[in-house]
Amino acid sequence: MSYRRLGDIGLSSSISDLARKGDNGALERKLQGGANINLPSRRSSLKRTPLHVAVKSKHCATVEFLLQKGAAIDAIDDAGDTPLHYAAGMGLRDIAEVLLAQGADHTIRNKSGCLPVHLANGGRHTEIQEMLRDRALSCTIDFKYKEGQEWLPFDETAARTCGFELGEGANFTVAATSSGLTFVVDFVQMIQINATSWMARSICWKVQPAGQWRMPAQPFQALIIDPQKMAPYAWVLQSRGFSVPVALDAPSGPERTPPIPSRRTSGPSAPVELPLVVEQLEQIPGHFQVLEGEDPECQTVIRDFLLGMERQGPGAGRDVAITCVHKIMHENEREQTYEEKKVERALVRGSANEVRAWHGTKLENIGGIVTGGFTLNPWTRNGNLYGHGVYFAPLRRAYTATEFATEDAQGDRHVLLCKVILGTSEVVPFESQQSRPSSALYDTGTDNRADPTRFVVWLENLDSYILPTHVLSFKLV
Repeated sequence: MSYRRLGDIGLSSSISDLARKGDNGALERKLQGGANINLPSRRSSLKRTPLHVAVKSKHCATVEFLLQKGAAIDAIDDAGDTPLHYAAGMGLRDIAEVLLAQGADHTIRNKSGCLPVHLANGGRHTEIQEMLRDRALSCTIDFKYKEGQEWLPFDETAARTCGFELGEGANFTVAATSSGLTFVVDFVQMIQINATSWMARSICWKVQPAGQWRMPAQPFQALIIDPQKMAPYAWVLQSRGFSVPVALDAPSGPERTPPIPSRRTSGPSAPVELPLVVEQLEQIPGHFQVLEGEDPECQTVIRDFLLGMERQGPGAGRDVAITCVHKIMHENEREQTYEEKKVERALVRGSANEVRAWHGTKLENIGGIVTGGFTLNPWTRNGNLYGHGVYFAPLRRAYTATEFATEDAQGDRHVLLCKVILGTSEVVPFESQQSRPSSALYDTGTDNRADPTRFVVWLENLDSYILPTHVLSFKLV
């Protein structure tokens, strides 16, 4: 007598197991028996639904079957990914086409801040990229903003602009209404900011015809944004032809070669006047060395900074004059502590995720940071819109750090270039009061994993996650 296991005939297998196998017949029997079509898999730590599992297993026919039976097309797993995220990231064109045809929402961000189009771009899945762009052009998205206790619809002109930009994968855009008002619309933070008054309010949206309203976690209205916090948006305003307030507009000026001071003389008795930063840092012996302009190390630091400033707007890098670059020398103990932490995080996370990043500060703070480390005293805190920690700007977003680089008595500003261990970063909500990792799974914070404008190192990690390497001093000319 021969025996067959119950799992072989689909009687004891879970609905997710059957979706993984692509066994539509057994799935039909399970569903007729009352199985929950959206029950997360017990095998998955991410709590994937059967539809997630079918997509991940590349069973297009099973995806179609589950959708016909009422599977939640926009279900999210514990990483915030929808089935469309899976299809876009894995390059599954046929499955992505099915999901989009059935109305999958292409505007949902996962917990890393990524839209499906970001995953398609990252995987270089060009067919799916084009498919998602076509969707951005063809679909209608309703937008609303919070006004008192009500949610009011966007101006039609602004809504069309926002719908296309959101579908294209933009993190924020600039939209003008038919009445002439200009707004910055930040899709990550789900806010609309008046570009004249800096008044911010929450927004929400819904993809037509059958999408759900995507609502912010904590809606608000009438929050005044500090104009200096608008600097990351300035280049978009300029590039779209909108007027930019004087406070954010870089003054125009001739292209110039960055002057790097040295101790040479320009004549028999004409000593070069040293910048204030050189004089002050000389008073902390053994920690700072002025780099000559022709030094390749100096040129690399300057190049990275100017590239980071150019993202602010066309040619903005030409409006910066470099005063000098200092190399920072550390005691062996501090470098050793940093390197040991990097090795330890690499073992725990698989990668230490070390980056180079900028930190803007005052001249009088630099000595204390280099000799004693970063603190969360008010004079060292660099921003607080994404929790309470020390803020750093990514290498290619130097302009974000310059918001906090205060002019000294000679008109110079100063930024620190640092090595930073990110480990695993978590997305921190706008206006968060967070001051430490939310769980043992995370090390640092960011505003957006896909396209970050700032990294946040929490208080408990300030001694070991950061190693300043250079001080760059500059003028806006």
